[in-house]
Amino acid sequence: MQFAKRRKSKPKFKEKTCQYPGCGKSFIGHVVSKYCKFHHDPKNRKDLKKNRTTVDENNKIIKHNFQDITQYEVECGLKGCSNKFTVDIIPKQYIYPKYCSEHRVKFRREQFLKEQKKVHT
Repeated sequence: MQFAKRRKSKPKFKEKTCQYPGCGKSFIGHVVSKYCKFHHDPKNRKDLKKNRTTVDENNKIIKHNFQDITQYEVECGLKGCSNKFTVDIIPKQYIYPKYCSEHRVKFRREQFLKEQKKVHT
């Protein structure tokens, strides 16, 4: 029969500082605790989510009333790009890509615009 090995017990509570931005209070808490007693309650913490993007920024809204899947040819929404690509219009779906496959990624769009500035200057 095997017995469990005894582990060294670590202190479960220690002095920590509150991780909420701007608080900095020191408190005695569990090893994994992040916030002081006041900020431990989610009601007392602000929602720190930043810069939510709207649907319109990277997508095109196409209103339609098609009953079948149809293909629709669209021009890229990036200035200076004249690529055309096809989009499958699906019934009851209105959000479709705004940019061609070469410029769907934000980094590639920025690179393309930088190259356009170099060419024109």
